Amino acid sequence: MPISFSIEAFRRIDAINEIFRSVSKMYGYTSIVPGSITSYSDLIAYYPDALTRSVKYTGPDGSIYAVKSDPTHFVTQLASQNKRTGHNIQKYAYATSKLNWKTNGGKTTESLQCGLEIYDSESVESEAEVIRVACKVLEQSGIGKIVVDLGNINFTELLLETCPVSLDTKNHLRKLIDTKNLPELEALVMSLELTEKQQAAFMALPQMFGNAKDTLKRAKSFALTQKAEQAIEHVESLYDTLLDYGMDASMLRLDFSFTNTYSYYTDTIYKIYTADSGQILAAGGRYDDAFGYGLAACGIALYLNEINEVIEMKQQKNSNLYSKDFAIFYDNTNRRSAFQLSDLLRELGFIVTTAEQDAALAELPQSDAEEILKIAEGQLEIINQRMNTFSRSSYEQFIRKVENQYVPSSIH
Repeated sequence: MPISFSIEAFRRIDAINEIFRSVSKMYGYTSIVPGSITSYSDLIAYYPDALTRSVKYTGPDGSIYAVKSDPTHFVTQLASQNKRTGHNIQKYAYATSKLNWKTNGGKTTESLQCGLEIYDSESVESEAEVIRVACKVLEQSGIGKIVVDLGNINFTELLLETCPVSLDTKNHLRKLIDTKNLPELEALVMSLELTEKQQAAFMALPQMFGNAKDTLKRAKSFALTQKAEQAIEHVESLYDTLLDYGMDASMLRLDFSFTNTYSYYTDTIYKIYTADSGQILAAGGRYDDAFGYGLAACGIALYLNEINEVIEMKQQKNSNLYSKDFAIFYDNTNRRSAFQLSDLLRELGFIVTTAEQDAALAELPQSDAEEILKIAEGQLEIINQRMNTFSRSSYEQFIRKVENQYVPSSIH
């Protein structure tokens, strides 16, 4: 996706970057600026895909360099150098652009991204943290509902290792699994000398995704080796850790159809999508010993071009001018709290309406207010209609947010 050079696009991207810097700093990440070039010979030794996707040039000394083909290579070099000086677990945050050469169209494309990397840590908690930070950035950017896919490339790769077929055939199998091309996959699998268990596992792979309970059960039934079982256990552990982080199970999915088309990744893979359109907004994984530096590592990249595009579409969709700032709904047990909150908001300069709602009604009614509030069990349930987001907050948190972010930004 090309960079949009409109003023509005850069303002949105700058706002996303500001959120990214703030959130990553709170989690203890060091902000860095990745270098512009890297040695091409060093890169392709551990990153073969760079051969076709990198923008290259020859320096005055005759050496070949790659231009920002992947910031992770630079950050891994940095982490390795700091490891030698006594720094153990290292956490980095960056924002950069990267250049890729599209072989099919013969064009150079540039993309903007920010990312998180944790080095010298084998813990599943590190992986859960980079996912959680990325989700927080997206949530605060106004993306709306998102879905996180968790998988492990080793589940498929270990199955491929059990098959006595050529490298070209394995690559073709990977492609058919990735594209979920069931008819061609079945035809190819049936033409190979495989056991019934291998055939069944290959045919199950493209559909081995969904909610945790069902997907784990299905994956375990097709695990042909102990290492495959360990790959499943790693994903299950990551899923449980994300639940402990407070993430809702409804936004987490498991996918065991990932294959080793993700360059340097060695284990788990994660992707974050929009729940409505399926647009990929972020992706990452574990890449132990990446580029030969001997470091356990995991990370995730947020795709700023795609995030900007989704936010732009949402703003266009919700571009109507709301006649009120807040609509507060309450039942008879919360009336006093509703009236006190509405008076406080009006004193701050906002237009507020209040209305009684039966406590048994779970759905909030429609309103022409930008934000709809419902008082429930001592907390506020908040729907921002302009940004299409839902959140919960205490009274104190909500008022601090209003005072710090909204005033004097009433829409009128």
